[in-house]
Amino acid sequence: FFTEWTQAQGPQEPPMSVGEMYGFGPPQPPTGPPPIFDWTEEAEKPTPVWHDDVHKEFQGAKQTLRSAFAKTPPPSFTTMCKVAKVKYGSLPKPQKCTHGDGRVAGLCYSYLMGVCKYGNQCSRVHAGAAPLPDSFVQKLKPQFDKIADAYSKKRKAPDGTPKIDF
Repeated sequence: FFTEWTQAQGPQEPPMSVGEMYGFGPPQPPTGPPPIFDWTEEAEKPTPVWHDDVHKEFQGAKQTLRSAFAKTPPPSFTTMCKVAKVKYGSLPKPQKCTHGDGRVAGLCYSYLMGVCKYGNQCSRVHAGAAPLPDSFVQKLKPQFDKIADAYSKKRKAPDGTPKIDF
């Protein structure tokens, strides 16, 4: 650089850490032993639980899904929508959903169908059968039936032969 371009002509200040710039002082070495992480233990996964607080119009879809997923946990609701070729964005949505503590969240459609794979750890609102208005239920029922039908066609017939619908 040309000497005219340099900003400081006098002695340079020693470099500072980010903490020192914000008034926290120089960095300190950690105290105590280093943390020990046990990676052999897996985090607890939520267990899906089938429940009976399902609107009477959704009972048929619930039973179909329950028999389809008798031995395995159900997939996420968006996966079920993809399999059934139902656009998640096309589902009717309430204007606002709030948890009991006032937090705003989305509606858990899996719970409306009888099971949420996230259980109590779900971030969405678990609305039972009671608070659902009939107009909302009537808009949602054909979509739920389509999802349940997609999974009923994937099951095998009782005698063990594949079930094929034409």
